[in-house]
Amino acid sequence: MTVRNAFVVVMLAVALVLSASAFASTETVSPSVPATYTTPVLPTPTPDTAGMRSTGGKRPKKLDYDLTWTLPTAGKSGCTVCHDDKDLVRIKGGKTVSLYVSTERLQESAHRNVPCTGCHLDFAYEMPPHTKTGQEWRTTAKLACKRCHRAVSLEYTTGAHSPSGQPGESSGTVGAPDSSAPGIPKPLCGDCHGGHSIPAKNDVEAKRAQHASGMEMCGRCHVEDAASYDDYYHGSAYKRKAPDAPACWDCHSPHKILPSTDRESTVNKDRLTDTCRKCHSDPRDGFVGYAELVHGKQGVLDSNPVQSAIDAASGKFKSLLRR
Repeated sequence: MTVRNAFVVVMLAVALVLSASAFASTETVSPSVPATYTTPVLPTPTPDTAGMRSTGGKRPKKLDYDLTWTLPTAGKSGCTVCHDDKDLVRIKGGKTVSLYVSTERLQESAHRNVPCTGCHLDFAYEMPPHTKTGQEWRTTAKLACKRCHRAVSLEYTTGAHSPSGQPGESSGTVGAPDSSAPGIPKPLCGDCHGGHSIPAKNDVEAKRAQHASGMEMCGRCHVEDAASYDDYYHGSAYKRKAPDAPACWDCHSPHKILPSTDRESTVNKDRLTDTCRKCHSDPRDGFVGYAELVHGKQGVLDSNPVQSAIDAASGKFKSLLRR
């Protein structure tokens, strides 16, 4: 080995020693982390089986937040994150439609413990309008009552308002408008009872308001029947807000509503005595005969020659006063 080569080897050895020494002097251990610290093993995330069950075994579409944990709640962590915003609207048919749902009204309603998806059964994870293709969410929500109120639902579906038609109706007439309300579809549960603010049964003020709502609830479809409900002791009193005057459903039944020609109808001539007995202790045959005046008072008056003469004379007298 030449002197030059030996010199190079020595210099490399010195450089290696100096580098190792410098590295050792700068390596320190953080006082907040023990020397024996090891990275913890995190639990493996569990599959969202609840969300998969609700979508037919398919994993929901990936979104920015986990809807599967928030949807079943009615609080601020669920649907009302958006729908409790008074400014939440959409444009439909050139008109601004509000999508606001008051959490306060929900909590005061009879369904305060029912999750949103308890009525909105067709809720889907797609954004918006949260419904599966081909389904009309209003119809689904308005008929969702049958999930809990089965006995009442059975009465409703066997009555004249059933959207599925009555026995004997042809397939062409199923779902047709009620014959007594031409051009208007048969009402669903929600059309009469409302949606987000249905009151509890023990709400006295709500009961009074409901009792007084017959002309709006039934009269909006049965316009002629509402106008003719004007007899002296029932209709006239009811329209003057008498609390003991019968609302439409007190005589016609609230859910199994049938035409008077049907023998099961509460206003059929053979069942009128039982219907009247709900308010009158001893409705005798002569008493029940008054029933024809409940909706037919004006017709009876018009057919009475004495009344016709009085009306004619009254008309002439009023005409003279206007001159």
